[in-house]
Amino acid sequence: MKITQLTVGKTFNTGNYTSLRLDMTAEIAEGDDLKRVRMEMESQLDDLAKMNSSEYKKAKQILNNMDDYTGKQIRWAQDYIERMDK
Repeated sequence: MKITQLTVGKTFNTGNYTSLRLDMTAEIAEGDDLKRVRMEMESQLDDLAKMNSSEYKKAKQILNNMDDYTGKQIRWAQDYIERMDK
């Protein structure tokens, strides 16, 4: 069987009885390691979900309005964004 595409989907709990469903499809080239491709896709989906999280949004809000927040809150936001953007 020749596999030409791989689709991976994950559902993430976002709290308050809600969830976020993300799906990704990749074209598969001959010789690609399907397990490696799947793992990379799952990692990218995890990264996308993190960026959609309420904490990520809160950190971005703090950094966009630093005059409204304390130094401690700003440092937290900077650290959080740095960890998530790796």
